[in-house]
Amino acid sequence: MFLCAILHAQGDVNTIQPKIIVVPYVKQGQDLRSTIENDFNKRAAISMIKEAFLERGYETTDFIAKFKADQTTEQMTREAQESLKERIIANSGADILVTVEYNQASVSRGNKVDLILSAQDTYSGSNMAEKSPSSPAFATEDYPKLISKALEDAEDGLEPFLVLLNEAFGRIVENGADIKLVIQLDEDCEFKFTDDIDDDFNTLASVIEDWGKEHAYKGYARPGGTSPTGFSFDPIRLPLRGEDGSNISVESYLVRPMRKYLKENFNVKTRAGSRVGGVFYLYVVGYYD
Repeated sequence: MFLCAILHAQGDVNTIQPKIIVVPYVKQGQDLRSTIENDFNKRAAISMIKEAFLERGYETTDFIAKFKADQTTEQMTREAQESLKERIIANSGADILVTVEYNQASVSRGNKVDLILSAQDTYSGSNMAEKSPSSPAFATEDYPKLISKALEDAEDGLEPFLVLLNEAFGRIVENGADIKLVIQLDEDCEFKFTDDIDDDFNTLASVIEDWGKEHAYKGYARPGGTSPTGFSFDPIRLPLRGEDGSNISVESYLVRPMRKYLKENFNVKTRAGSRVGGVFYLYVVGYYD
């Protein structure tokens, strides 16, 4: 199963193949570093799944290697490790995040392995696919072999997982990637989203809403709510790739053009905010002097 989608651009046909990053599942309260370093079988499961993607021609990012290389201290807090994990994922350029949960158990017939494979798109964090393959029980302690058997599961293994992933990725390529864009006022801003901002009695919220519907991919921009101090699109869509096949960022496709529009047409000053998961922030500061 070769995971890809087709992009039609100006009469040409380009194959879009996703970039994938595979990460370990960490339960709430657990330490990511100890999960990676102290459990060989969990590392083996992640490595084998990453290698399976590579064998099928996918570009992948080695999360474990980057996590080990980027650690700065021996005593990183769980919060710092989680922050590092998010930075690695964001900087990887991956389209798809595959999370691997690993469990091993002893039963009457021997040992077995249970996996949970779940995939999310890295733009919105939306679920794309999930499977829970298990190995048969064998009288062996060769857990990598059991992992391999689990991945060969005809109903819940890697190939059925890729079928679901391919369908979901194709929909994203066709329809665009969803993100949530939240626009908020700075504390000292002299106007509100519900205030008129031009001579035609358009409010700040209404001009942003109109701009979003005009510039979103295929016009898909759904307002998520308006208050005097906030406005959001939930979601607003952008294309996954440009016509040349390069990645398109939220900053270049939505945030900077919106900021330029508000400055040139309404003299409104803004500043870019941060990203939290699939939520992007933009702040309205006030008027330019």
